[in-house]
Amino acid sequence: MNFIIYLSTELLTKIIPFISLLILAKYVDVSSFGELTLYFIIFEFLVIFVGNNISAVTRIDFFNLTKRSYRYTKTHHLIGSLFIFFIFGLCLFLFFDINQEYILCLLIASLMRTVSYYVLADLQCNEKATTYAIYNFTFIISTNLSFMYLIINGYEIHSWFYSILFGSFMQFLLAIKYIKHNKILLFHTKFFISFSKIYKEFRNGIIFIPQAIGFWISVATDRFLIAHFLGNLVVGYYMFVYRFATPIIILSSAINLYLTPKINKLLKTKELEKLRKILFKFSILIIFLSILNYLAIYFLINLYYQEYAIALNYLSYIIVSLILQAIYLIYMNVFYYIGMKKFISKLIFIIAIIKVILVYFSIKYFGIDGLLNINIMINFIVLVFTVIKFQKELKKIKESNGIY
Repeated sequence: MNFIIYLSTELLTKIIPFISLLILAKYVDVSSFGELTLYFIIFEFLVIFVGNNISAVTRIDFFNLTKRSYRYTKTHHLIGSLFIFFIFGLCLFLFFDINQEYILCLLIASLMRTVSYYVLADLQCNEKATTYAIYNFTFIISTNLSFMYLIINGYEIHSWFYSILFGSFMQFLLAIKYIKHNKILLFHTKFFISFSKIYKEFRNGIIFIPQAIGFWISVATDRFLIAHFLGNLVVGYYMFVYRFATPIIILSSAINLYLTPKINKLLKTKELEKLRKILFKFSILIIFLSILNYLAIYFLINLYYQEYAIALNYLSYIIVSLILQAIYLIYMNVFYYIGMKKFISKLIFIIAIIKVILVYFSIKYFGIDGLLNINIMINFIVLVFTVIKFQKELKKIKESNGIY
């Protein structure tokens, strides 16, 4: 049941923004569509640094620390995020010539999202799937409804900054209520801030920064380089069909949300063969649903969005690339719980840097076709490496624990 809730949540939290964009396509041109995509990349970048990967750290500490230590460390993590918020904001205002009002909106939104991400990770580990879904829907619905209202009533694309702030605030209110009710932070008269603990939590989060930046680079590189070499119009076409294809990654995210407690249990009970079978079955599910997704996108664009028909030339490449990525993300999820989080973080970052270089030259010399082909090649290599590494690590666990 939890898997269905997680899957529905992940689907709806991605579909609702996309449906709103489909509606807004009547009010916003293709170039503005591409511009909006770039704004969201900047917001994701700020969330990575201000939040300092609180979701990943929470999912690990939840299973490894006592309840008091867990609350104590997460309190200091959030205090550290507050420091990062002020430092980042000061640097942006002093050294960059950008609209300060928009940046302030994104900074405050990123801090509120950090608190919400902590609560969402705690809900996931406690397997409170329904509450998790409600909190996610609150952010998505309030953000997108307010944005559609502003655009339809004549406001420009930049009104998105106010919408993301409003949506973050609404989710933040629920997060604060959950924190207060469940006492998952330590704020009382006997609580003392430990700067050494803040530093330790900063280091725990920073371990995942290469990974988070790697994922961000992997997504952002395509959009920025397409915009640089080919223009916002091509970004608009590319991202239009890409967003249609994202249910593949949504499915992978839902599977990982569902599997997190299951992976921990199977590793602790040493049921390694069962773990292999579960991951394989979900991989097959991804492939099957991706084929259906391809057919749905093809007919939908041909029937209702002919002005984006040129984007269909990218569709099969994007689908194949995302299938490979979705599968390797499922297998990589296991590594976090067998002491390999640093390895995965470094691996993803290195892959991202290699991708930046390859994508740069691919787009420069071969245009959009070069990008589409290089993405498939990179994701295929990463998948093969991940599966081989997964098998080797399970073999080590089996041999060291006498499992047959």
